[in-house]
Amino acid sequence: MSKSANAIARRNLGLGYSLPIIGGAIALIFGLIVIDVAGSILDIWIWIIIQVILGASLVWGTRVSTKAHNQAISSNKKLGATKGARNLNFVLGIIWSGVVTIMAFVNLGDAVGKLRGYHGVGISVKDAQGRTPTGFYIKPYTVDIFFGAFLPAFVLLLIVLSGIFLLMSERNTEKFLTLAEMRQEWDKYRELVKDQKAKRTSVQVGKSETAETGTKE
Repeated sequence: MSKSANAIARRNLGLGYSLPIIGGAIALIFGLIVIDVAGSILDIWIWIIIQVILGASLVWGTRVSTKAHNQAISSNKKLGATKGARNLNFVLGIIWSGVVTIMAFVNLGDAVGKLRGYHGVGISVKDAQGRTPTGFYIKPYTVDIFFGAFLPAFVLLLIVLSGIFLLMSERNTEKFLTLAEMRQEWDKYRELVKDQKAKRTSVQVGKSETAETGTKE
């Protein structure tokens, strides 16, 4: 492997270890800035942006660590460091997927709960017999409930499904040969075939010479 390829492999390996940390730091700083500016707890849409930042850093880290791993395999180098980078992103990806999935279903449950109202809370309602009804009723499905509760939950589900797909596909990406590498492999195959033919020819010539010698005797 050339010096440029070695430099790219080292860069990919370093990024594989550092990108999850960089993504976490960016998400943390972004959240603190929003809290400082808004002066309140984080809104669900801010949490969605934070999870997108974390997921993108893990997908990118998995991508570059897999490239470094494939380059190490092709150059017959030790795989300990590259395996460590891939496993780090893999474990963090599992944790991120679990957290986002829990957030999605919790928000979905809260969204369903916002459609439930209780009789006698805040207003006095009586039926035809003059009795106050008890239990709950279904509230009207409004735009505020959709954009403020249901849509964030579905967006979180979409993020976690997309993240899992990208993490798995990037982790299982095989090394694709370039045109030059394909020519090299083809030349190696042709040389191997020539060597095998030469060996077979030499063996046949040796057998024929042995047979001729035995006939003369």
